[in-house]
Amino acid sequence: MIKGVSKQIVEINYTQDDYVEKAILIINPQKSKLSRELLTQKAGDYMETLLPDVQPHRKRFRLLAAAAICGLLLILAAAVLTAALLI
Repeated sequence: MIKGVSKQIVEINYTQDDYVEKAILIINPQKSKLSRELLTQKAGDYMETLLPDVQPHRKRFRLLAAAAICGLLLILAAAVLTAALLI
């Protein structure tokens, strides 16, 4: 524990990340007078540069799910057209 040191921090909770639960960033003393909103935004921007592709499996899963749905819709449309032609 450090005694006698006062630092401003931004705590970021990553609730949708499998690897990082929380990040604690120490703000540069020269920038600590900026607004809380700006510091939080800058901290979030910084974290995005550190963890840009932590969740590529989710993007891939969404793409595969969309492709599967499109495929099923095409099969369903073909089935409906075939049934309509047989009537």
